[in-house]
Amino acid sequence: MNHHLQWTQESIPNVPDDKQIQFLQSNRKTTSITWVGHSTFLIQTGGLNILTDPIWTSFMGLKRRISAPEIHLDELPAIDVVLLSHGQHLWLHFHTFHRIKGDPLYLVPNGLQEVFIGKGFNHVKEVSWWNHFVKIPLQFTFVPSHRGTRKSLFDEKKCSTGGWICHNPKTKEHIYFAGDTGYFPGFTEIGRKYAIDIAIIPIGPSKPQWFRKTDVMPLEDAVQAFIDVQAKQFIPMQNGTVAFSESEQELWTRLRDEWRKRGLLDHTLRLLRQGETWKIESSPSNPGPGGGYLQ
Repeated sequence: MNHHLQWTQESIPNVPDDKQIQFLQSNRKTTSITWVGHSTFLIQTGGLNILTDPIWTSFMGLKRRISAPEIHLDELPAIDVVLLSHGQHLWLHFHTFHRIKGDPLYLVPNGLQEVFIGKGFNHVKEVSWWNHFVKIPLQFTFVPSHRGTRKSLFDEKKCSTGGWICHNPKTKEHIYFAGDTGYFPGFTEIGRKYAIDIAIIPIGPSKPQWFRKTDVMPLEDAVQAFIDVQAKQFIPMQNGTVAFSESEQELWTRLRDEWRKRGLLDHTLRLLRQGETWKIESSPSNPGPGGGYLQ
């Protein structure tokens, strides 16, 4: 069986009837974040279309997806930048990369540039921790993450893993995409270095306990990571893609409970449905009373 079968349009269940495809394909002014599924987001800011960890496969490792990507590849606008968080084999699905519209710049962890060039991708730049690359008008900084298991095609000396800070100097927005990470003390340092407005962080179930020693971040740790990075808004990711010990609804309920237990304000938690677009009509640095810039 081919564990990297592409999802077809007919195989996508429960596609939201309010997907904003026309807006996404024409938008070059409004900052927006669209959750495609798992770690894949379309971020539009500074007139650029940015795609994170593009995964349009029917299997995640050995597990079959329980929900397909809610935005089909041919519904995407032309992509300007693709952000990769690490070199695990599922994240390097070059058949998908070849189908992405446009001629995107691939920003990849240190050690992956030669791999991309060998696959025919010449518009690629590798970045090491705390270094950045500018594609006008945005600055992209690669920051550390923690992976508890060795799933990379390369050892740690050859290929870094990390997240990305997308900084728009004009609007002063900082959007943090944490990547495929477990909890680690480095979140505090990231929060000290950057005034993060929106943090996109993975969440997972809390049981079994061995999850805490792997790349799956229990939601309690994800909430702590949000506190550590001192972000203004939290978007969870990776949930609802493969079957875990808890349903997505159970995760949502426990996440809300944990949020209130920590004394965090409701409006700082942004729960996106897969396929949903969040338009940010004004700067997250100045949201107004009650976080009213949310739409």
